[in-house]
Amino acid sequence: MNLQSIKTEQDYNQALQRLEDIFDAKPDTKDGDELEALANLIEEYENENFPIEAPND
Repeated sequence: MNLQSIKTEQDYNQALQRLEDIFDAKPDTKDGDELEALANLIEEYENENFPIEAPND
């Protein structure tokens, strides 16, 4: 597992591709741990770059 922060759109696209490759990984395995960490990095990047605003009431 060689994870690093996602800084660019290219990094983001590569992370999404890797996530797709290991999507069915079993928990508590090397790939399962990578999947969890990668999903967290992707979520962080998406929250910073594609924020979803709360609806106006």
